[in-house]
Amino acid sequence: MSTHEIQPQKGGAGRCRRASVAVCGLLVGCGRLVPVGCSKPPPTTAALAKPKDERYALTGEVVRVEAARKVLIVQHDEIKGYMPAMTMEFDVAAGDLALARPGQKIRAEMVVVPGGDFRLEKVWLADKASADAVVAGALQLRQDTHTRGKGDRKSTRLNSSHRL
Repeated sequence: MSTHEIQPQKGGAGRCRRASVAVCGLLVGCGRLVPVGCSKPPPTTAALAKPKDERYALTGEVVRVEAARKVLIVQHDEIKGYMPAMTMEFDVAAGDLALARPGQKIRAEMVVVPGGDFRLEKVWLADKASADAVVAGALQLRQDTHTRGKGDRKSTRLNSSHRL
């Protein structure tokens, strides 16, 4: 008996069963098995109304690094429309903490954490020497890539013309 010849059971359940078998056959035949009814419920209005963290561009100088607390003490410039220039401590990620040194000029994104704390994200060195080093490194990489790209084409032509 094929799947299309399933006999109906009491109460018309055979039609539902036949449809389920047909749908499963189609999905398996297409090489896909799609779970039905396993999706997440839509978010509630409270979840949709959750405010985003406030973020501000910050420039300043690292005064001290407190690795044990994962904190940078930074003397920052005025943050227009939010606060005057001052020295503050900021929570930072381990990667930013590992690279920070007292006396470095930085740019970062200050995030206002609910509860009144602050953290820095996207910390980047902002002093001229660091910026010049990044520009010089990028230029050298571009030149190396350009030179090697030409060299690879030339060596490929030589290899293809000198077959053994």
